[in-house]
Order: sequence, then structure tokens, then C-alpha cells
Amino acid sequence: QAEQARSLFAQLLEHNPGSSMLQHALGMWLLNHGQAEFAVLSLAKATELAPDNTDYRYDLAVALHSLHELEAAQRQLTQIVQSQPANRKARVLLIQYWKENGQLQNVQILLAELEQQNPDDPVLQQGL
Repeated sequence: QAEQARSLFAQLLEHNPGSSMLQHALGMWLLNHGQAEFAVLSLAKATELAPDNTDYRYDLAVALHSLHELEAAQRQLTQIVQSQPANRKARVLLIQYWKENGQLQNVQILLAELEQQNPDDPVLQQGL
């Protein structure tokens, strides 16, 4: 069944090579089937085809993180937060990744910005 799904994606992409939606769907399918290396390629292509789609960029960051590409994942999330300062999901994940990487000064900056946006945010209760 997995091979059938992969074959279907290949056929669809052959007819629609510029479809960011198909690239993203393939990337997520690959990620969910333990093929993160290939998922990153499809998700990066989806992000390239639709650079303003923050959901694609977020999923690319998650895939990169699963491959221990922490800095690359952080760059994707930073782009989201810079273009959409109110994007809580990206901000919270970036805080988590920066904590993992020991970048506590950056964590404090993002937490302060989050507090300005939403003083009652549950993430603020966790602190550093």
C-alpha cells in the first residue's frame, strides 16, 4: 500500500510539477512514514514554490529538526516569526529549539515578545 501511495504521488507530480500542495503532501507522507531525508527534499521544494506559505515552512522546520539539523530548522522558524510576529505556533517551537541549543538569550527575547502579545500565554508559565 505504501508503494501504491508513493507511485500515485509520482504520477500526480509528473503532471503537476509546480504544485506546492502536492510537494507538501508528499513531504508530509514521507515524514510520517519514517523517510525524513526525502521528506525534507519535498518540503523544501514546496517552500520554494510557495515561499509565503508559513505552514509549509513550519513543516520543513519540523522535518529538519527530526534529522538533527537544528540550525536549519531554526532558520525556517525565524523567517516565519519575522514575517508573522503573531504566529504563536512558530514562535513556541522556535523557543523550544533554541532551548535545546542553549540559546537562552534568544529564548528570553522571544518570551518577552510573546508576553507583550499575550501576557497569559501558558508557555510563559514554563519559563526557561
